[in-house]
Amino acid sequence: MKHKITLLISLLVTFLGTKAIAQNNYYLLSDVGIKDAYNFTTNGTFVINASDSGVPDMLSAEQIIPFTFNFYGKPYTKYKISDNGYITFDLTQTESIAENSTLPSPNSPKNAIFGFWDALVLQKPDNTYRYAILNWTYGTAPNRVHVIQWFQIKRNVNYTSTQTFAIRLYESGNFDVVFNFYFPGASPTTTNATVGCQNEDGTKGVMVAGSPNFQFPTNLTNGDPSTFIIYAFVYGNQPKYDISITKVNIPNYVKMGGNIPIRGTLRTFGSENVTSIELNYSIDGGAPVTKTITGLSLTPGKYYDFVHPTDWNVPTTSESKEYKVEAWVSKINGNDDGNPENDRKNATLTALSNLVPRKSLYEVFTSSTCPPCKPGNEKLSSILDPLAGKWTVVKYQYYFPGAGDPYFTVECNSRGNFYGGVNSVPRLMVDGGWNNNPNAYTTDLFKQFSEAPCFVTINGSAKIEVAKQSVRVSGSIVSEIDINTPSRVYVAVVEKVTKKNKTSNGETEFHYVMKKMLPDANGILVNSIKKGVPVEINQQFTFPGSYKLPPSAQSPINLATEHSVEEFEDLTVVIWLQNPSTKEVYQSEFTETITSVNDVDNTFFVNLYPNPITTSGKIQFSINSPELVGFEIVNILGQKVFINKATMLNSGSHTLEFDATTLLSGAYFMNLYVGDKVYTRTFIK
Repeated sequence: MKHKITLLISLLVTFLGTKAIAQNNYYLLSDVGIKDAYNFTTNGTFVINASDSGVPDMLSAEQIIPFTFNFYGKPYTKYKISDNGYITFDLTQTESIAENSTLPSPNSPKNAIFGFWDALVLQKPDNTYRYAILNWTYGTAPNRVHVIQWFQIKRNVNYTSTQTFAIRLYESGNFDVVFNFYFPGASPTTTNATVGCQNEDGTKGVMVAGSPNFQFPTNLTNGDPSTFIIYAFVYGNQPKYDISITKVNIPNYVKMGGNIPIRGTLRTFGSENVTSIELNYSIDGGAPVTKTITGLSLTPGKYYDFVHPTDWNVPTTSESKEYKVEAWVSKINGNDDGNPENDRKNATLTALSNLVPRKSLYEVFTSSTCPPCKPGNEKLSSILDPLAGKWTVVKYQYYFPGAGDPYFTVECNSRGNFYGGVNSVPRLMVDGGWNNNPNAYTTDLFKQFSEAPCFVTINGSAKIEVAKQSVRVSGSIVSEIDINTPSRVYVAVVEKVTKKNKTSNGETEFHYVMKKMLPDANGILVNSIKKGVPVEINQQFTFPGSYKLPPSAQSPINLATEHSVEEFEDLTVVIWLQNPSTKEVYQSEFTETITSVNDVDNTFFVNLYPNPITTSGKIQFSINSPELVGFEIVNILGQKVFINKATMLNSGSHTLEFDATTLLSGAYFMNLYVGDKVYTRTFIK
């Protein structure tokens, strides 16, 4: 009897131990394609840099996670990175273990996540691209994501092939491993490794199938996010039926009285295939709007972009109003969700009575030394040119590949750093949100950005005085709502066409090339904007010295002593309002440009009075010989609101008068034409 009891206890302990492992381990889901704002090419703080001969096995210093991350049920805020493809939360470890093994194992790194564990080499053969291990965080609390990225790492210094992969830690829980990029090189070589994780004593662990001989995926050559291979590690038991709404995709602002679709993304976490769901949404906690969606075929781990069959009719109210939209799935194949804790996701939007047309901002990082930049710029032009008047463009000529573009400036680099760093060109940012190669841009994407709700109006005028090499910008920004978060006004002087910076990529002319940002690349900080209260813009800059064509981007123009403007008559100005935290561009606009070509006579005196003007204005001047004289009044939008046709005047003093009673309150330019010269004065009504 005693032996039977002992055997029973032994079996019970074994059973409970097995059950404990099942309850306190991770299960795996796989998918293809990135579904959020993660971008593997343009972000990151360098933690371990490559060397010419290859970095020896090493662990990084302690790294900080900006939130508490739970791993095997315990909270962590620090970790170390190994150049051999893993991270560890065991801060006592000092050795980077190169040879991978099967998991779990007490002889392997403890308390660790293995992105691609093998004897890897971090070698940088040139200075064209980055070869490094980096980390960064994106998103907003409580949904931040911390990334550890191995960028262009290899198995052996003699290999020409490189691999790029990452571990992503989610503030909301769990983690994943992402395979981004495989460069085959001259002699393609794949690498076998362990992908998985294990706990603090090496008794519990899980591996991706194929480990410890998991082969790095080779179908990632172009780095296209839609081809990224992702393995998600989820803590706990896997239910049969489990769906989580990962995103409610609705616009931030909508117009009252309209119908808007409730869109979003869900992911299946259960072990069973999903053929039908009961999809719900509610507004401000009100009655659910429920519909059943059938005909699905979703395997475990699959993402699915949904549109609820019933649109929401936005109420019309006397004032703008914020709404909370919540979405969830209540039935899966007719069964209850096995894990209701991760079901719901919400988002907010603001309904406005008045929206304005949007001009999307297209920022392009490009170079005349970059072969793919030529088709990229041509592709973008083919989309934008037929839609003139609906966009603005600023192009930043960059410092690579090779010697880089001669028109690169430190302000171009600052703008790239604003977006977390630009490490591949061509690179297109649309309204601070779409971040990709312009070769991938489409007319449908243009329409999507162009039709996004907009509540900001920008009016501006730029006076270009060619002889003085000066630019003076005036304007205003008006919002239909209060903007209570800090924003920045950016002003970029661009040259519409340049030709002298052509080098090796086949391009012979370059459009909307950024020459100077006013006052600089940091823009103008605006802590808050009140509805209907204009934010005034007044900036000016005189390009110093004479024109210079730098030999390369390695010796850029010194904006304090010289310039690279080919034709001052060809300058224009772009103004935009942007949230520096989220990078969202609220609105952009080209200024109306007034160019004064021959305003070289500094002794010529023009007196415009009174200023401010109430009912009429007078222009007083003297000429030494008979001249054809006329003038015009131009508003801040560049519109001519008064024209006095040119007439021949004799030498001597003259006073011309104009009626100002019909002018609206605001700032104006008076352009006085005397022969072939133009003299501009400003006044207020």
